[in-house]
Amino acid sequence: MPDINQNEVMLHIEWNENIHVQENYERCLLLSRELESYTQENSALVGQQQFLLNRDRDLSSTEAEVYIKAKTSREIELLKKKLQNYFERDYPAALLTFSPVGNIFEKIFTTGEADLVVEYYLTDKSRKIDARTVLAIEDNLQNITGEGAVGTSFRQQINLHIDRDKLLMYKVPYELVYRMLRTAFKENQFATLRSQQQYLPILLGGDEKTVGEILTQTLIDLSVGPDGRKNRVALSTFVKATPAEDLKTIVAGKTGEYIPFYYYKTDRVEQIIEKVTAEVSQDKIWEVNFTGGYFSNKKMIREMMLILFVSIMLMYFILASQFENFKQPLIVLLEIPIDIAAALGLLLITGHSLNLMSAIGIVVTCGIIINDSILNWM
Repeated sequence: MPDINQNEVMLHIEWNENIHVQENYERCLLLSRELESYTQENSALVGQQQFLLNRDRDLSSTEAEVYIKAKTSREIELLKKKLQNYFERDYPAALLTFSPVGNIFEKIFTTGEADLVVEYYLTDKSRKIDARTVLAIEDNLQNITGEGAVGTSFRQQINLHIDRDKLLMYKVPYELVYRMLRTAFKENQFATLRSQQQYLPILLGGDEKTVGEILTQTLIDLSVGPDGRKNRVALSTFVKATPAEDLKTIVAGKTGEYIPFYYYKTDRVEQIIEKVTAEVSQDKIWEVNFTGGYFSNKKMIREMMLILFVSIMLMYFILASQFENFKQPLIVLLEIPIDIAAALGLLLITGHSLNLMSAIGIVVTCGIIINDSILNWM
């Protein structure tokens, strides 16, 4: 698609941190105040929207979409650089993605696709992809290509491990510990309240506490002593909490899970492909695949050229049947190479590229000129 000058843009923010939706909202307010002096209008959608007819991917509590409108398209480019500097300074872990505003043209012709998507596949499908591996690949890509890619977001989490050896030592059933954990974290649903068309789950839980407070303050009854007192042990005796970092989303294709890295607005697609392919060929752990707008546009241009060729052949046979001669249609069709050469030369002079819109224009122009030549010949 050709470059379209727009004075508005959508900014998708993945904070890449474990934050509450209120913290997300406050950060977006600070960003809005930062943008006030540079924009005509800005607004944000924070967290999950839960629209009934929403066809797009739902946002999580750590994501936001910001609409930005400036006076001119030139100011939009300046705003993008200022926003990147702002996030690198204040929120270095955040992932930013700029995309065109979803107007009617965007719905018909998608122009927000990444120019290149580098997909890393594990050769050993039994291995697990962790956050440390993804960060290492991202740093390596930055070094070998010289360009930063939009990578994968992560989430901070706490893993709870139940020590089965201690359960056997204290003769505590596994189901008891599991049930107490579900109750403490308000995941123990024991009934559903049905009211007309609503279904409300009834959960068994307690007061709001931190993970450490839950493990140390929740007690498990072991046995009753001779004096009638119950012997109790804290839940932390059997459960250990360890912080961890994991992928927020898992992306998969026909050949399995992969790690995507997105390159937007890059003019070095072929060089990036060469360098990444050479790097991966020396490593037996990974396989790499490339997709994106660069390949879909090339395929579309080839299809347009095929359509042009088929159109010329159809015109030739139609003219041959009308003129009852095989040589006269060639004289009429001789204008087509001249028209195509003139159109390509004009694109080169004006600094435009051969894209979908210009290819459609060339096909339509050829049809108009041939039609005019037929009328003059008649």
